[in-house]
Amino acid sequence: MLRDEVLSDLGQGLTVLRSLPHGHVAAVPGTARKIGLDRLLAVKRAPPRMVALVLAMIVARVIDPVSKLA
Repeated sequence: MLRDEVLSDLGQGLTVLRSLPHGHVAAVPGTARKIGLDRLLAVKRAPPRMVALVLAMIVARVIDPVSKLA
């Protein structure tokens, strides 16, 4: 859509409603891979999708811990 169009003012027509930080979301999976957590989960030849889902659940719990009932 913007391939051949030159925008003179990038703020024109765009409104930022909210901007959330995302550094911690990138740091936690990076650290998990750095310490080998993904390899540890895949030891028993688990399907790659299962490993990814378990890693995602662990990362979500580290980023936003909630109570057991939440």
